[in-house]
Amino acid sequence: MKNLTTLIFCAIITFVFNSCKEDVSSETTTASKTIMKMPMSTTNAESKELFLTGLYEFDMGHQDEANAVFEQALEIDSNFVMGRLLYAFSSNNFDDFNDRFIEAEALSGNASQSEKLMLQIIRSNMDNNVERSLELSKELVNTNPESPRAHLWHAG
Repeated sequence: MKNLTTLIFCAIITFVFNSCKEDVSSETTTASKTIMKMPMSTTNAESKELFLTGLYEFDMGHQDEANAVFEQALEIDSNFVMGRLLYAFSSNNFDDFNDRFIEAEALSGNASQSEKLMLQIIRSNMDNNVERSLELSKELVNTNPESPRAHLWHAG
């Protein structure tokens, strides 16, 4: 009887969870566009939309989902620096993060000024150069004063 009660309880929880799950696809890119507000290196609309969906998933704490969507965006535009950068951030281990970050750095010649600054901030943090990181994050905010994402990077 205890197993049956547990099974019914789990079934109810699963049903409630799936019933409450809403389709936020139209809201995801709007929210992500609002918080991003920075120039990005891709000119491909589909890659950018996928990136913004991945960014929303990342911001919501859905790292695995974000990783898969960033990967899709990069399949369309493999030179998308911001996409590659967030693909690194959504990695599940340091080796993947490091490899993906190095790939993003290698593309810095095609990066927007904001993407270059973000790459430099991360490199400064990895080199334990807090002063340089702070200086670069201030520059990121000055370059993108209307971007909440830039302010988050400065605060972080």
